[in-house]
Amino acid sequence: MAYKDPEKKRAYQAAWHAAHREEERAKSAEYRAMYPDKVRASCAAYDAVHREERRAYAAAFAAANPEKIRARAAAYRGSHPTEAKVEKYLVDRVELLGGMCPKFSDPGRRGAPDRLVCLPGHPTYFVELKRPKLGKLDAHQIRYHASLRAAGQRVWVIWSSEGVDDFFAEI
Repeated sequence: MAYKDPEKKRAYQAAWHAAHREEERAKSAEYRAMYPDKVRASCAAYDAVHREERRAYAAAFAAANPEKIRARAAAYRGSHPTEAKVEKYLVDRVELLGGMCPKFSDPGRRGAPDRLVCLPGHPTYFVELKRPKLGKLDAHQIRYHASLRAAGQRVWVIWSSEGVDDFFAEI
């Protein structure tokens, strides 16, 4: 169907997409499941080409709407606890039980867990803390944890205050 008026064409396309939205989503999900590597590569290529364009748009939006940016950031911070809050909760719980929870670092390697949990009458636990809902383990952290586990050590990854409670319930 050829339209000379661009407004009519846009209206027709919008109506067609609204009517077929679920069908198109199902096809897209099926394709993504069948070809995850192709999809990942395609997204990476698109991001590489459009990265500067997206950054420029974001900078222009932020300059034009500073109050919206501040409001979004405040709402985001309020709804997502930080890793530091979870870490403080862990340290407080360990100290209440008469233990120690020192920071742990391995200067020679990347990926060391954040804390050692030393409780009376228990072995030492290595604990990696991550930001709730947003944190993720990097590849070097996964490798470091695997090498600790291979050496017979206990490694925990904790994502929230509830995870800290689960940790103490299990040990």
